[in-house]
Amino acid sequence: MLFSDSLFAAYREFMDTMFATTEADAHLRAPIDSQWGDRRNMSWWQDSMTSLFSPDKLVSTDEIQVAYDRLADRFRVDLYVTHGTQPILTT
Repeated sequence: MLFSDSLFAAYREFMDTMFATTEADAHLRAPIDSQWGDRRNMSWWQDSMTSLFSPDKLVSTDEIQVAYDRLADRFRVDLYVTHGTQPILTT
């Protein structure tokens, strides 16, 4: 196997965090607006994009960050890439 089971588990967790995967179309669980701004104010935003989000299954940006960090850490371990604050790899 190319990647570890723990990397695949972190990937599944990240995907479940980002997308409402129980629906036919996997809608985004990320908020349309957050502390970084409102996507609807972007020049590329179209009102039809609202339907691509799952407002009843939103997750916080903190939850997204935790899932992303866990996935990135697992990638680092599997690829033997060190982190700047941790020069020695640990699993």
